[in-house]
Amino acid sequence: MTSRRRPRGRVLSAAVWGCVAVAATLGATAVMTPVAPPDAVFSAERTIRTPGTPTLHVVDLSAGQTLQFYLDPGTPGLNAIHATYFDAQGRELQIARVITIEVSRRDGSSAMLPVLQEGPGHFYSDFDFRPGEWLLEIVATTRTGRVVRVHVTLRL
Repeated sequence: MTSRRRPRGRVLSAAVWGCVAVAATLGATAVMTPVAPPDAVFSAERTIRTPGTPTLHVVDLSAGQTLQFYLDPGTPGLNAIHATYFDAQGRELQIARVITIEVSRRDGSSAMLPVLQEGPGHFYSDFDFRPGEWLLEIVATTRTGRVVRVHVTLRL
């Protein structure tokens, strides 16, 4: 009588953002080591100015997606910051978790702002901007785990 040994366990594989996939058969232990997805960094922006409304800043992301944000009123002093991510069809893009917004100046001063999520891809914060040049860094993590960093310089 011959005994045929059957594989035990599961075959595991992953092909998501550079995860290292290890197959395990015959009762071996599987180990998956996630590798952080590469950041996508965007800094080019276009602005849309319409009289009577805040200036809209549009940053083109990959695959037709955009980040659109504005400061209200867009002048020195307290401003509401609204940031919304859109897919290629113009629908609000679901973001995995609350984004981060950091504001900084060339002198090295910076602040991480508290951010509220108002919709799947719509976020809000506020900040008291002094006159001058400011760098905004807005960081989001997509549902696929991709980190998207946007750097924009504003002058108020």
